[in-house]
Amino acid sequence: MITKHWQDGLTIHIKAMWGMLEANTLPLPADPRSLEQFSQSFNTFKQVECVLEDAATANLVSEAEVKVLKQGHEGKTKLTPGMLFLDEVAIGMVTWHLAKLGIYIWGPDLTETADSLFNSACRLAALKSFCEVALLGPYVNVNKAYLNNFPLLTMAYNHFVHYLSAAHFKKELIKPGSHMLVTQRSVILR
Repeated sequence: MITKHWQDGLTIHIKAMWGMLEANTLPLPADPRSLEQFSQSFNTFKQVECVLEDAATANLVSEAEVKVLKQGHEGKTKLTPGMLFLDEVAIGMVTWHLAKLGIYIWGPDLTETADSLFNSACRLAALKSFCEVALLGPYVNVNKAYLNNFPLLTMAYNHFVHYLSAAHFKKELIKPGSHMLVTQRSVILR
């Protein structure tokens, strides 16, 4: 069973990677430059795994070109009340994973299936970086015993990204402004 704190930590991590730092932010479409670089470099998921497992493998893009997390004051970024400050080391871990895969801006392609090669690579980068960053302790009350359970991590990731977020994304494509309207209604009803 997944605890609420564990889910919160993973959700916060995914939202931070996606740039969804404000409440009720919609996921952005996948970055075309990242899709192109990635598709030129990888044909199989095994290749993706090998690149992330081998620290000696060269980055496909410079870490300076990767856009992840907006920097706060003094090299730390505060994301939400459920998270302490992320320091340069934690941000560097996320950036390293993305640079290895040639992903300039993290964001799954929600127009594709969850198991497409690019989406699988986004999932692996998010989950591996979450596990590494969670060990540093910025996520409040995360049970570290869950960090080795990749099937459970994958289910939680897929639920948040390819079910909840994809539903909001697709609804917004069909009817622009619908997400903000629902958000405003829920605030009024409170």
